[in-house]
Amino acid sequence: MRLSSEGISVDIADQITAILADRHHQLPTVRDRITRWTALDQQLAALSGAFSDPNTLKLGEAGPDRFTEVRLSEARAAVADVLERLRALEARFARSTVNIGVSGSARVGKSTMLQAISGLDDRQVPTGTGIPVTAVRSRIYHSASRERALVSLHTFETFRRDVLEPFHAALRLPVLPESLAAFRTWTYPARIEDHLGTTEESPTLRAQLTRLREIHRALPTYEQDLVGGEREVSLANLRQYVAYPTVEEREAAGGAHRYLAVREVMIECPFPNRQVDQLGLLDLPGLGEVDANADTRHVAGLRGEVDVVVMVLRPAEGIAYWRDVDNGALELLKEVRGGIGSARDFVFLAINDAEPDRVRLAGLRQSITSLANDETPDVHYRVLEADAHCPGDVHGRILAPVLLHLAERLPTMDREVFAAAIAGADTVLARIRTAVEDLETALRVLRQRVGVNESLHGHASRLRAMLAIELRHIVDDLRRQAEESAEDTEFVETLERTFDETVEWIQDGFGVGAETWTRRAFEDMAKLGNASAFAVDELNFIRVDISRRFAGLSDLFAGRVQAVWGQVAEALRRHLGVLLADADRDRPDEALRRFVELLNDAEEPCPTLAQAVSGLLDVRIDYQSQLYPRVRAALASLNQEIKNPATGEVVHQTAVEISEGGAEQLYTTTSRLAERAAHQAKRALLAESIAPTMILYAVVEHFADHLIRSRESEGEFRRLARSYRDDIWPAEFHQIGEANARVTRLRAAVREIASTLAELEKSL
Repeated sequence: MRLSSEGISVDIADQITAILADRHHQLPTVRDRITRWTALDQQLAALSGAFSDPNTLKLGEAGPDRFTEVRLSEARAAVADVLERLRALEARFARSTVNIGVSGSARVGKSTMLQAISGLDDRQVPTGTGIPVTAVRSRIYHSASRERALVSLHTFETFRRDVLEPFHAALRLPVLPESLAAFRTWTYPARIEDHLGTTEESPTLRAQLTRLREIHRALPTYEQDLVGGEREVSLANLRQYVAYPTVEEREAAGGAHRYLAVREVMIECPFPNRQVDQLGLLDLPGLGEVDANADTRHVAGLRGEVDVVVMVLRPAEGIAYWRDVDNGALELLKEVRGGIGSARDFVFLAINDAEPDRVRLAGLRQSITSLANDETPDVHYRVLEADAHCPGDVHGRILAPVLLHLAERLPTMDREVFAAAIAGADTVLARIRTAVEDLETALRVLRQRVGVNESLHGHASRLRAMLAIELRHIVDDLRRQAEESAEDTEFVETLERTFDETVEWIQDGFGVGAETWTRRAFEDMAKLGNASAFAVDELNFIRVDISRRFAGLSDLFAGRVQAVWGQVAEALRRHLGVLLADADRDRPDEALRRFVELLNDAEEPCPTLAQAVSGLLDVRIDYQSQLYPRVRAALASLNQEIKNPATGEVVHQTAVEISEGGAEQLYTTTSRLAERAAHQAKRALLAESIAPTMILYAVVEHFADHLIRSRESEGEFRRLARSYRDDIWPAEFHQIGEANARVTRLRAAVREIASTLAELEKSL
């Protein structure tokens, strides 16, 4: 492996770039999964809301009520867990940088180490002794062209939620101020005993109450910043937004606490020792602070945002050994690993060995080996060492090994995070699928219970009779048209118009003009030494074009079919209540397809009725299948060679001499043949002028027989009535109908969930 003078592999930058590119390629897949799981969560929420509606029926012990109380809440929690993992994965793959999180307790040199890598100073990454200094989580990114800080500010609502609420919960203060004005005049107890009514020692609670009172007293120094949004700040003026007041500031005038209005800070600046351009550092404030839940809040910001964490330790007085707070920090970081199998891949322990006391340094090393690594060096956590005050030392002994580790192990870590994000998704889906099927079964039983009514049989019989009458009118009208008309006037008029347009096209020189056609014929004849090739091609072109022109009759036939579909659809619409009310009247085929879906998807399916309607939808009357065979003989005459009917000999129809006169003769002969073929085609089609009406008459009569008079018809009309009673006769069964309609809505919600489940199961 080739190394640079800083000990960094010169290939690392290319490897990091390739890893980031691979992540971006996987983003569409991750986002598609998020979209589908979000839809499922919304559908489960809608179903939960439907059950909580006081108008919803109590469904008894058959299952649905119990489902809503227990299984639905469990399902939503499981979906939320999957979504949380997928969104963390999305954040990880969407980043354009590899991010190193840097954490550690106060006074261990974390900020000094960040300064060494980023080139920033105390104005952006404050350092200090004696008290915690850094108060706000910062993101620091290398940028060759920008030096700036974007400060993300709280509104009072987010300040209330993220800052005040954890203190109130820890101190068991039951009420929160609802507004900034209320917080200004809020009164907090002076002592923890005044609030809890006990004299029992509680150092943590005392410290938290003291901290909360300080936040309250300092409000005038930061309330002007509780405006939300982002504010660009120069790096020279950043410290007041990210650091606690210094001791001197506190003693002088209480100090400004503007950091309390800050959610986080993003810094862009050129790193001084650039090994990898796509590098980000996440600065986490010291763990173990007095702020309620500070550790958890800071670590929560790492999910999906960091690729590795460097935890800084220092062998200083009082902290020169592995402590409980360090174990606590590692426990918190377990939540952030996101499925990475090995803690050694995700966490490095970095000893700041600037401490001159070698005995304390040796003690810290031994303590880490014993308590964090089970007596085996680096077995669980790799330990690095560098002097945080020496940038070269930090780059060579900490940053270089971490970047090399990322280049080598990040693809494996990404695969583990992806696998963990979707792990268990199949189990979640199976659980929800089982619950939904149980609910659907219970709803079906309930619908049958509340929907049974003997009068339905009479309604179904009348519906069948009324549709029979409607269809008889349509059939009789088509029969009269077929029997009483000598010819189909509209068909004849369309045919005559097509013939006239065809003759006009022929007489106009086949669309190019007689002169042009003749000139082209002569040029081709002169070039090839005969007229046959040109004549053959032209006759073929003319035959195809004439056939295409007559094929325009298909539009007429399609309109006839649509008209019949429209009559049937309107007949159904008139007698099916609101069942087809939403169907587009301008698209009768869509209305009939919708009816087929309703028949197939009914609580009690009606396959014979669905087959009858589907058969009507399959009807096609077109030129190619019905009429072209009639004109084929007429168009066959448009060939160079034909058989003499008297002698049986093959003769050439267009034999001419090779001259301009011959070309003109060829044009005359071709025009005559084309007009004769068009005329013969028209005559053949006129003989079929009544055929479309006869076909439609036969088709609709068969449809009516199939729908009304088949062996299964009576039973399936009863099924249709039971399945869609409240849609077909909404006013007939008011009380029962209301209950059934609610069940129907619930069933629709359940079916929607089932559809989404099927899509998600396919994506696994």
